[in-house]
Amino acid sequence: MKKLLLILFALFSYNIDALSCLNEYRVVTKLSGIVTDERNYEGSLAYLKDGFDKDFLESRKKELQGYIKEGKADFKDYSDLAVIELKIGDRNLAIKILDSLVNFYPSEYSILSNLGTAYELQGENRTALDLLQKAYAINPKSHRGSEWIHIAILKEKLKETPDYSRIINLKEFADLKTFYEYWSNNNKQGLDTIHSALRFQLKERISFIKAPDQCIGQLCFDLAEITAVSESLDDAKEVYELAKSYDDGLSRRVDRRLEEINSIVFYSKVKYYFPEFFLLILAGVLISYAFKLIKKSGEFSFLNLCILHIGVVLLIFPMWGISVIWETVFYNTFDFRPIAVGIGLFLGWSISYITLFKKSKLILFVSLQLVQSLIYNTIFINASIDSEFKSTLFICVNFSLLVAVITVLMAFREFGKKTQWQSPNKSLFNHFKKMQSIDCFL
Repeated sequence: MKKLLLILFALFSYNIDALSCLNEYRVVTKLSGIVTDERNYEGSLAYLKDGFDKDFLESRKKELQGYIKEGKADFKDYSDLAVIELKIGDRNLAIKILDSLVNFYPSEYSILSNLGTAYELQGENRTALDLLQKAYAINPKSHRGSEWIHIAILKEKLKETPDYSRIINLKEFADLKTFYEYWSNNNKQGLDTIHSALRFQLKERISFIKAPDQCIGQLCFDLAEITAVSESLDDAKEVYELAKSYDDGLSRRVDRRLEEINSIVFYSKVKYYFPEFFLLILAGVLISYAFKLIKKSGEFSFLNLCILHIGVVLLIFPMWGISVIWETVFYNTFDFRPIAVGIGLFLGWSISYITLFKKSKLILFVSLQLVQSLIYNTIFINASIDSEFKSTLFICVNFSLLVAVITVLMAFREFGKKTQWQSPNKSLFNHFKKMQSIDCFL
């Protein structure tokens, strides 16, 4: 049993997009003040926490100030300078600049939107809402059509008893499965649109507003809910934690969701890895039995070798049968490739045994096993096969090669003792009858 455990251990070792609330007129690709392009992001949390590139913004600020001193600046340069002041500089100066600009350009969307955001950051939500509604009327598609969230936030803040869950209004569900089924059956496309808009709005809001903040907390919780059913459970866990860091009042709901996600992830991994785990255990048992045969003293029994090798064949069919059923039941997919390769392996072994039984050609038998293994390994390396399917098949095929090597070792052991091979015509029934206990397999 110790050897079996050692064998098993060895086997197991085996974007630049415009900012959500602010608008710059002249932005160079990859140098927008955002560290990461959204199109290359790998999760909601990484995207949200990007923040501002302060070094770039300082450099851009000096450049704009130079244009102004040289008399080369126009209203767009002044607006861009105000945006930078809002991010990393003097917000009062930014408001003065934008207030002056809006008198000359009252219908310029970016100036109205920037000034509205500036007043919001100063806590003047009523003025901010009026300006943003004017901007939204001019260009409702700006910021990927997400400004409705910005306006909804301000409206909720102006209420005597704000309820920030009404901003996105996802509804509260007992579990994520129910949440997913509801939106899948009703408006999946709408949920995807909300997901994109909410991420876009939260991006800069988180850069400006530090915890605690109940509004940000609720919006992060809503984003986590959508992320869990449309993007990734792992990403969702991190966004849930971010929501809790902004609003401790969400702790109970967040903890309940995290517990649910951990349970889903655990059972998903069990379902995903069970076939390979089952294969490794059985392979370990057979390998342990093979080592026991090699060490066993006395005359060599060819039938033992047959039982070992046929066991490999018998191992593959139920193993892949379980895999096919598993995939069909839990993942609604059916793959014929394991069955096709299983039949190929079975035919290869059959030809090998016919050769060995009829002609007693040990070298030819081993050669056939080696060629078969090399052919399948070449196919695996060059073919586009699912990684989990490839790993399972790789273990099966190379276990066949291992049995062939064991055959050679056993033969040399017996030839060295100058004994003859037993006739292979002994029945399996008589062989099992002679076995004293199941321990001979372990």
